[in-house]
Amino acid sequence: KTRRLDPSSYYFEPLPSPDGARYEVSAWSKGALRLMVCDDANFQRFRNGQAYRCHQTKDRGGKLLYAPAAPRSQMFLVLRNENIFMIKEVTWRTRVEYVMSPEAVRGARESLRALDEAMRTLFVMPDFDWSIEPCGQVNASSKAATGDIKICSELIHEGRLSGNRAASLMPVFHELGHTLLNLWGEPNHWNERTADEFAAVMALLMNKRGQVADWISAFEENEDPLGETRAALRGGPHPLPAQRVAALWDILRWPDQTVRRWTSTLYPHMTTTALRMVVEQGHPGADPELARRILRERGES
Repeated sequence: KTRRLDPSSYYFEPLPSPDGARYEVSAWSKGALRLMVCDDANFQRFRNGQAYRCHQTKDRGGKLLYAPAAPRSQMFLVLRNENIFMIKEVTWRTRVEYVMSPEAVRGARESLRALDEAMRTLFVMPDFDWSIEPCGQVNASSKAATGDIKICSELIHEGRLSGNRAASLMPVFHELGHTLLNLWGEPNHWNERTADEFAAVMALLMNKRGQVADWISAFEENEDPLGETRAALRGGPHPLPAQRVAALWDILRWPDQTVRRWTSTLYPHMTTTALRMVVEQGHPGADPELARRILRERGES
């Protein structure tokens, strides 16, 4: 983020404040700038001109501050222009690491184990590892070399905090798309739009159309046009959220057609049991004849 600060003025913003959070704030400005992370009580003392104790640093040029969250307190970031004459332009970035409790980690691992088992009843999946750890951002990622998927604890926390389960589930399906398409030797496994479409197709196959709509809502509620444009100009691999939202809405407008396009990619990697279910029960956009042909090629009736 970037902001202009008048002489002797300050800017503040609330920070995500789950217990166990850790903050890494980097900032840059010309001349002296005070950078602070305060709990609620000390932030109010600072605002009232009283003695306060915050994690802080004051330096010229680049600044870096590490701070833990205070238990059961709202935390605040404060940027203060120390110059009494000059306006300053300040650029900063805040990284928040959410450290999950052992109980929360066990619950998340159980959910991932259940997801992995469900996917293995549907597809023939090579082995890869799942992990949950703090990343400092609401995200998930996968390794091209191994297919291993890392779920950021911040992503899980954000989904619980917002009440939008799709906000954390659909990015997992997105990374699963990268991993499976890569390990299956399919083209375009690196493509972000392809992984988005894979995630949406998984939701549709499970009759979870609402998950796609909720994912769209999560994109719309967390728009950061300036930051997103800068990332794109720096060569970021993801389309802009507005482009992702438009593509997902197109999938919801024509769900059967979208799923049908994916049958030639997905069916060859489906388990025999799953293919038989396609033949017997179908699904939106199903291609029973393709499923029968693959079963015959496997020597299954």
